[in-house]
Amino acid sequence: MSSQPVVPDSNDDWCNEIHDEETAVDESAPWPDEPPESRSLVKDFSQTSDKAKEFLIDGFLPTGITVLAAYSGVGKTWTGISLSKALIAGESWFGHNIPRKRNVLYLNAEVDEASFRSRMVRFNCKDKRFMFQTLTDKIFKLNSPNLLELCRVYKPVIFLDTVRRFMDGDENDATAVNKVAKQMFSLITAGAAGVVADHHVGKRATGRVTLEDVRGSGDFIAMSDAVIGMSRNSSDPKILELYNLKGRDFGSESTLQLTCNYGVDDDFYQVNEPVKSANAEEKKDSTKAEQVKDVGDFISRNLNATRDMIVHKTGVHTSKIPLYAELAGWHKPKQRGTWQRIDAPPESDVFAGINPDTLN
Repeated sequence: MSSQPVVPDSNDDWCNEIHDEETAVDESAPWPDEPPESRSLVKDFSQTSDKAKEFLIDGFLPTGITVLAAYSGVGKTWTGISLSKALIAGESWFGHNIPRKRNVLYLNAEVDEASFRSRMVRFNCKDKRFMFQTLTDKIFKLNSPNLLELCRVYKPVIFLDTVRRFMDGDENDATAVNKVAKQMFSLITAGAAGVVADHHVGKRATGRVTLEDVRGSGDFIAMSDAVIGMSRNSSDPKILELYNLKGRDFGSESTLQLTCNYGVDDDFYQVNEPVKSANAEEKKDSTKAEQVKDVGDFISRNLNATRDMIVHKTGVHTSKIPLYAELAGWHKPKQRGTWQRIDAPPESDVFAGINPDTLN
């Protein structure tokens, strides 16, 4: 037997209140002179910053959440320690610039202190800025007040090795993944510069990692600012390859090849120049000053060009577009969609006095 839905009587008090003309919503998009306090919690475009995306390691490791995806035994922990050492030093990591020094908190829930310490010794990673916990310790839960306090005070890059060990539920359960994602976002909100989550891929033991290989719920990929794949080179298993599988608002056009013969070498070292993609090989190998000219020329022909369009056409990194555009005599006012000429020297003099080495 079916039942009819209950329709409110027009004489009901709440119904009359909804339809009262004095309380009806103004459909003409009201904009009060004195906005409510809640308005301060949201933004419009004029309140945004044109600051470029920030990286822990330029073009490779962004702020936010990064998943380092690899088969078991490939070298995730070794890579994590190598990255940590570079972040602490604030110099560079195999050709990728590191804008500034960082503190690191490495939470390794898969080995004990003796094993982890031996790897620290091999990498000569003994700086006090490299903080860690292992199975020997009572490892923090991600919602630990003590961990949140460390984030506020030290603003570290946090490594989770592996992220599965910090989950309460099954990695195939979207609810469990969303919970750990929320906890990682809370660490960043508390002050962490970024979270690097080591994660296993499927049971296939060889071959290049793809996004489809990342184990568990697809939410692991969705929550990440970057997903970096790791695998052994098919021709030489001593070579470890790292490559960008996902970069939110940025991309990578190279595969970084590093030796990983840990039984012999005390550290990674780069075995060759990054292997460029076919698209990158076709790009002009220009100097920095020439890149400035490329950016300026493209803008002059496309005054509505977006940053992504300029990156695609010129190959210049997205973080450098505002500087190179300004050097070429162009700027884009915040609230306008077209590029405007700056009161600058004549175009023939744009590059006069520019030292290409200063265009970082």
